[in-house]
Amino acid sequence: MGRRLPISNGGQSNGDHPYMAPQQLAEFWCRYILPENGVLLDCFSGSGGILASGLDHGASRVIGIEQEERYVEMAWERIRKG
Repeated sequence: MGRRLPISNGGQSNGDHPYMAPQQLAEFWCRYILPENGVLLDCFSGSGGILASGLDHGASRVIGIEQEERYVEMAWERIRKG
């Protein structure tokens, strides 16, 4: 049997952001697509899960774009905590 690809079916939440990507999915994409020392761009960064996973999996830099100020603050906090 082949490998299973984790996908988000939407509507998930950690209490902070209503459509948070599951951590398993964020880690999968960063592990298999992000080149070592690459730059990760997340143009719908929400509470920063993909950004944090990128830093955990070798990104030299992450860039997040989010229109909701409260989610930008959540993303900064998540990244600071590591």
